[in-house]
Amino acid sequence: MTDSSGGHTPLSRMRFSWQRQDEAETTDTEVPSAREPEYPGSYAEPAWGSAAPADAFPGPPQAPPGAEPPYAEPSPAPSSYAEPVRADRAYAGAPRWSPGAAPDSDYPPAASRSRTAPDYATPPPAAAASDAYIEPAARGRGRNRRTKRPSGDFDVPAPGGRFSGRRGLHAAVRAVLVITCCLVVLGTVGFGAYVYGVEAGTNATYSLSEADIRTYHLADFPVEQAGQFAADYVRLCLSQPADEAAKTQREADLAQYTTAGVNPSCGWNGTGERTVSDVEWTGHSTPLEVEGYEGHARWFTVRAITSSGRHMREVPVYVEDLAGGTGMRIIGDIGEMPPPVLADVKPPERTTEVDVELGESLVDGKFFAQYFAAWGASDTAALGRLISTDARPAARAGLNGTLTEPRIDEATVFYPADADTDNFTWEVGDTAEAWVRVIWQDPNVAGSTVARAYRVQLIKTADAANPAQEWAVRDIRGGVPDVDD
Repeated sequence: MTDSSGGHTPLSRMRFSWQRQDEAETTDTEVPSAREPEYPGSYAEPAWGSAAPADAFPGPPQAPPGAEPPYAEPSPAPSSYAEPVRADRAYAGAPRWSPGAAPDSDYPPAASRSRTAPDYATPPPAAAASDAYIEPAARGRGRNRRTKRPSGDFDVPAPGGRFSGRRGLHAAVRAVLVITCCLVVLGTVGFGAYVYGVEAGTNATYSLSEADIRTYHLADFPVEQAGQFAADYVRLCLSQPADEAAKTQREADLAQYTTAGVNPSCGWNGTGERTVSDVEWTGHSTPLEVEGYEGHARWFTVRAITSSGRHMREVPVYVEDLAGGTGMRIIGDIGEMPPPVLADVKPPERTTEVDVELGESLVDGKFFAQYFAAWGASDTAALGRLISTDARPAARAGLNGTLTEPRIDEATVFYPADADTDNFTWEVGDTAEAWVRVIWQDPNVAGSTVARAYRVQLIKTADAANPAQEWAVRDIRGGVPDVDD
């Protein structure tokens, strides 16, 4: 076997195990750049099937005749592992198969050679590197696929950067979709709000349905204004003066209320005299169902108190502008109606027990007499001794002298509703209700007296020998119902 560092024979390219270990160490320390092409040395193997000696090829092999100048593809970085030479090719003239190179390549990468191997010639210029390219179709089947370089180059971004290309396109598409969806949602909400606002602005007036009018006895008709208009007309109608000038003025005033077909004197023949003390609309009205007046006219019931007695009148009133309540007229003659039907009410039996002893003590002890005297005169100093600290405004105010000289006619004090009257004792803080009837003097009418009834709330504030000193007034209300004792 020829020495590996000796002459230029094919056998000199074979490597022993100790030589391959040196190559692996050399490859680990010196790895050429993957971006720079490696030029073969000056040594050239003979072509396949040729017996010419190695000295006959001092330079790099030439491309086959007629082939296009190949592209000088840079060789990948060699691996530190050197594949052993196959035994079936260890004969003279067999080319060496190394990783990263095609089987037909005549120039192994410089990095795969040992540092001890001599360099027989300087590398050719860069233009000559393309001449060493072998077409992929001419490569043998013994190619190591692990060293196949992926098709197409791509740039690795700097640390912190991003890949360019389709990833950026996908991000842009997603951003456009998100923005489009947001704009669609905002447009839908804005359009809905606009439509709702326009509808709310145009439908600001509420209209009652026929069911609501029948159920709650309501109407779009301005009943308050029309009822007062009818009461004013009845006051003029029932006022019958004796003076001729007053009669003329009465008819002129009535003409301002009525239409042309209504009786100008409101049915009075001009004889006699009558005065009116009070006139008021009762709150009752019914629709006037006559063709031409539908929805604009109603009958109104008016109560009047005159010098000749009490009267009930029904008056037809027409309203031209229902929304504004204007354009009113009396469109017919009025009618006399009977007064409301009165009911025969039987007084109920009293269910709450009465503390007779306490009631008599408060009357005899002058408690009620002192309070009503101070209350009738609105005497603040006297009231302060007879009312509680939490007394209501009505108990503090008084009548300001409209009635004077009160006299207690009757006073009834009730036990609490759930009290056991057999063993009950009033404690400090307990409250009781008393019904008190008072006879007053009317200072505006000499010698006249009036009887009034009150519901008085009492609270026990202390324990004393005299009941009149234990109680105070907390509240007072007018009116006492009639009950059967």
